[in-house]
Amino acid sequence: MNQATRLVRDQADLGLEPIAALGEVEPARDEASIREILARLSTFKTVSSPVLVVLVSVLPWGILGLLLFLVLIAQVREPMVVTGLVAAALAAMLFRTLLGQLPAVLMRLYTQRILLVRRAERSRGVGSSAVDATSGMRADDYIRYIDRFETLLNSHLGWLSGAVLGAAIYVSFPIRLFSPGWTRHVLDWVQLVGWPYLVFAGLQIAFAVILGLLVWRMVVIAYRVSRIGQEFELNIQPQHPDRSGGLKVLGDVCLVNASILLVPAVYLSAWLTAIPAFGPGNHYFVYVAYYYWLLVLVFTLATVAFVYPLLGVHEAMVRERTQLRMRLDVLTSRIDVVNRLLLSETDTARLQQLTDERALLEGVYSQNISIPVWPFDASVVRRFSVAQVVPLLSLTGLGPMLAGYLQKTLK
Repeated sequence: MNQATRLVRDQADLGLEPIAALGEVEPARDEASIREILARLSTFKTVSSPVLVVLVSVLPWGILGLLLFLVLIAQVREPMVVTGLVAAALAAMLFRTLLGQLPAVLMRLYTQRILLVRRAERSRGVGSSAVDATSGMRADDYIRYIDRFETLLNSHLGWLSGAVLGAAIYVSFPIRLFSPGWTRHVLDWVQLVGWPYLVFAGLQIAFAVILGLLVWRMVVIAYRVSRIGQEFELNIQPQHPDRSGGLKVLGDVCLVNASILLVPAVYLSAWLTAIPAFGPGNHYFVYVAYYYWLLVLVFTLATVAFVYPLLGVHEAMVRERTQLRMRLDVLTSRIDVVNRLLLSETDTARLQQLTDERALLEGVYSQNISIPVWPFDASVVRRFSVAQVVPLLSLTGLGPMLAGYLQKTLK
C-alpha cells in the first residue's frame, strides 16, 4: 500500500475529510531530449551578423590595441581618454562573458527541470505527442522558446538602438564641451580641432553604434528573464545546493548584465570624484555637469537591469511557493493523522512504526518549509551592492567630500 492510499484510509478511519495526495515523482528528462536541446543550443546565435560576430570577438582586444597605440606611438597621455578606453575594454569583456554563458544557462534550466509547461497548457495537452506526463515539457516546447529568444536577440530593432546611441554621441560633443561653435558639427570640427580629433570623434560614434547593437541584446536578455515565469511554471527546488531553488543561474546572468553598465558608472563617478583634486580652473570642470547627469542615467539603468528581470522571476517564484505550500499542507495533514493514530494505537510494533513515520514526515517538512522566492543568494546581492558603492558616493556628493578630506589629510 502506497503513502497516498494509506493517507486516505487513515483519514477515513478517523472521520476526516480526505485530502488530495501528492503526485508521483516526476520522471527524469530522457537522454534523447537532452541531446536534441544540446544540438539546438550548439547553433544558438546571440549575434547572427558575421560582421558583428567578429566585432564582438575582437572588440576588447581592439580597444586595448588602440590604447597601446595612443600611449606608445601617438604619445597620448590624456588620463580621461586612457581610463575611458580601459573601462570600455572591461565592459566589452563582460559583454562577451554574458553572451558566452547564455546557452549554458538555457541548458541548465532544462536539465535541472526548473521549467515546466504551464498548468493550463499541460491540462489541454498543447504541443506534440511526445510529452513528459507530469510536467508537459517536450524538447520541441523548449526549442520553440529558444527560437523566439534567438529571433528577438537578432531583431532589426537592434540597429535602431545602435542608430539612436550613435546619434546621442554625435550631439553630445557640443553639449559636453559647452562650445556653441560646434553646433555645425563636422565642418566646425575640422576647422577648430583638425582631422586627428575628427577621426577620434568618428571612432567614438562608430563605437556608440556597435554599443547600441550590444545594448539591445542586454535589454532582450533582461526582458526574457523577467518573462520566464509567464511562459513557464517554475519548479522551485527548496533543497537545491544553490540556495535559490535552482534559479541562481538567472541571478548570475542579471548580475553580469548589470555589471556591464556598472563599469561606465564607476568610470564616471571616479572622475567626478577626481576632478576637484586637479585644482580650480582645470579643463576637466567642463565635464562635471555632463558626467553627473550621465552617471544618474547609467546608475539607474544598471539598477533596473539587475532588479527588473529578477522581480519578474520573484513574482513567479512566489506563485510557485503557494503551490509548494499546498503540498506541505498535505504533509502536515498526514502528521496530524499519524498523531491521532498514535493516541489510539496500543500495539507496540505499530506505535514504533507510526513514530518513525512521524519523524520522517516532520524531517521532510522542516527541510522544505524554507522556500526561496528570489533567484539569487547573498553573495550575488553583496557583489552587486559593492559595485554600486562608488557611483552611489558620487551621486550623493560624498565622493568629492571624501576625496577632499583625503587630500587635506595627505598634505
